[in-house]
Amino acid sequence: MKKNGFMATSLIYSFFLVFLMLMITLLAKDVNNRILLKAVKDEIRSGLEQDAEFVIDKLESKNYIVGSTVSFAGENWQVINDKGTSIVLILQRTLTRGEIVNALGSSIETTNTAYYGTCDATSCQVRSCREVPAFNINTPPVGIYGRENCFYDPRNPTQYIKASWLPTTTQVETQNFGQRIPSTIVMNWFQSHSGLQRALDLGKLNALAFDDGFLHYDASRKIYVRIPLQSEVTAANSSSWTSIGQPFHILSNMNATGQNQVHIYGPGLRLEFSTAIAFIRPVIEVKEG
Repeated sequence: MKKNGFMATSLIYSFFLVFLMLMITLLAKDVNNRILLKAVKDEIRSGLEQDAEFVIDKLESKNYIVGSTVSFAGENWQVINDKGTSIVLILQRTLTRGEIVNALGSSIETTNTAYYGTCDATSCQVRSCREVPAFNINTPPVGIYGRENCFYDPRNPTQYIKASWLPTTTQVETQNFGQRIPSTIVMNWFQSHSGLQRALDLGKLNALAFDDGFLHYDASRKIYVRIPLQSEVTAANSSSWTSIGQPFHILSNMNATGQNQVHIYGPGLRLEFSTAIAFIRPVIEVKEG
């Protein structure tokens, strides 16, 4: 009887030890899987951060030569101006057809010449202001006509809406200001650019202060992207960066009697009607260090 009891107890302890070993093995395997999973996650996260679209390059504090190339937020940029504590940069390429169509949210450019000009697989030219379709002056349309963007009201051909960068609602409604097509595109492009948005979140971008020829925008407006100013494209040493993507839109407009005209660069500074087509090259200001 004692022998049978001893054997039964031995079997129970044996099964218990096997159970413990099995549980320890399973726990060790689970811990190992968690470690491997964490390593994979870290590797993926590191890969994303190193991917060109996610890289946030820290621009060191030094003297930058106008026209030189720097990498930032997954893009190549060219230096327009070194302010000492910050650098004004222009995108080294022009915005692509896909970027422009997505940012404008309009129909395919080949069938919508009111906004678009010459486009190919990689690049696209757009108008500064939408082209007004033909109409019969004797039967004017009802309501405000032609005010989606900054072009003239055909009911009053001498009245041109002022082609401004980013007017307020009040300015649009009471002072006949209109937002330029390049402004709409660049602002929406900036909002959808993951690298630039991360740079903004990390406090690496300066809010811009500038004039568009009609309106002044100070840093309190929190505008972080624009297109080149007239003073920038005519500055010394600008030839090294103005050779890309000509002609391209610049920000400075005509004032007073030239409300229907805007400036375009390439070749040289040109004064064109606001429906002229050109490429788009965004400008940002990045903090040094």
